[in-house]
Amino acid sequence: MYINKVTNELIDDNNVVLMFANVSFPNGVLDEAFLAKQNIVKVEYEAQPVIDDFTQKVEQDKVATLENGVYIIKYRVLPKTEVEIVEYRKSQVPQSITPLQAKLQLLKLGLLDEVEALVTGDRTAQLYWEYASVVERDNAVLLLMANSIGLTSEQVDEMFMEASKL
Repeated sequence: MYINKVTNELIDDNNVVLMFANVSFPNGVLDEAFLAKQNIVKVEYEAQPVIDDFTQKVEQDKVATLENGVYIIKYRVLPKTEVEIVEYRKSQVPQSITPLQAKLQLLKLGLLDEVEALVTGDRTAQLYWEYASVVERDNAVLLLMANSIGLTSEQVDEMFMEASKL
């Protein structure tokens, strides 16, 4: 990225090349000295800040700041909106876990016996429980069982996230 020092306009590398299409740059490398004479200089980027991906986002400034003779593009840390937090959380939920992970997490939560008792009363659920090679987050049987034991969608999401770590 470059900046025109006269207009403060940011210019990407491709557009700099297009601006000087009649100039031959050796090996296609832009000549910084030539560009400086045209009041166009390279812009540096500050290091991106470390953030909490769950609650924060990074936004790049749209203008470069002149500091000690160097143009720098900075970043700002902003809080995510509630909608962004919900979307991020949803993106972190595994879409499937193994049956062993599901059973271990239910055991950890003290819900395994309740789920197994529920499963014995429903032949479809029993077959799913015994023979599924994966437990899918949006499976109708899972959603019905979760609802039957009073788990909210958010609790099932949390269960899947924790179970995936086992």
